[in-house]
Order: sequence, then C-alpha cells, then structure tokens
Amino acid sequence: LKNPYAHIRQAVTMEGILTRPEAIVNNPPVAEPLRMFDCCPVSDGGAALVLASEEVAKKSGRPRVKVAGIGQATDTHAVHERKDPTELIAVRTASRKAFEMAGLKPADVNVAELHDAFTILEIAESEEVGFFKKGTGHIALEKGETALTGKLPINPSGGLKAKGHPVG
Repeated sequence: LKNPYAHIRQAVTMEGILTRPEAIVNNPPVAEPLRMFDCCPVSDGGAALVLASEEVAKKSGRPRVKVAGIGQATDTHAVHERKDPTELIAVRTASRKAFEMAGLKPADVNVAELHDAFTILEIAESEEVGFFKKGTGHIALEKGETALTGKLPINPSGGLKAKGHPVG
C-alpha cells in the first residue's frame, strides 16, 4: 500500500483476513481455498541490475550497493514429488551459500526481501533462511517482528503483491 509503484495498492485488514477471508471485498477465489490476496498477480514487466567494478561505480556518481554474497540452488519443482513437501531445500541451500560467501549469518540481516508468490511463502522462507526457527515464523509475523517497524522488516517493498510476478 505504501509503494507508489505497486501493482496492487489496496488496504486489507488483518481482522478481515483472519476471521472471514471470503468477506474481503475484491478478494475472489483463485483456486479454493486460495484467494487473490493469497497469491501474487501475474504481470508483464522487467527489471535490470547493472553490475560494475567499484572504480566504475564510483565514477557514475550513483548510489552503490556491494553484493557481498550470492547463492543458487534448485530442488524438485513439483512439491508433491519432494520427500518432504514442507521443506524448501533450495531456499535453505542458496541462502546458506550466500551467507557463507558474505561471511554473515541470518542474525546480521536488518531487512529482507523474500519471494512471496503465496501468503505462506514469506513465513516458510523466513524459517528456511534462518531468521526464525522452523515452525515459529508465523509467531514472529503475528508479533509484528517482520513489519516495517519490527526488528526484521520483511518485504517492505510490498513483496510480489506490489511488484507482480513476471513468470519465466
């Protein structure tokens, strides 16, 4: 709602989501029990990231960000074919690699952007990355720890609800 470039900028109250999600105006079913606010919108769009040496970046006069670590991993795509469908092995592996390369640990992170194509993913991924112990991500969310003013804001951009989901 606070992202002026958001794909969807519509206020939703937690009371409505928790008590009667079907009653939220403009929250039609996508595939029961999932509703529009449980899924990110599919969008057309693009993004670019320009990587340059520190020397070139300094000459540009533009703000710089140092990429301290990256990680890549894949897993069985079809969740029903995984040994344990509740584990996100690729997320865990990629984040571990990125933290190792950067010489950091999850406790060193001040703000995070996580892939949240569906409501549950922010919670599940926050656990797999190591921000919270398995099974406690929802408690952190409920306590406001991942809110904009919380101790670890997650997806302050609005996540994929704001940015859409350009498939492929």
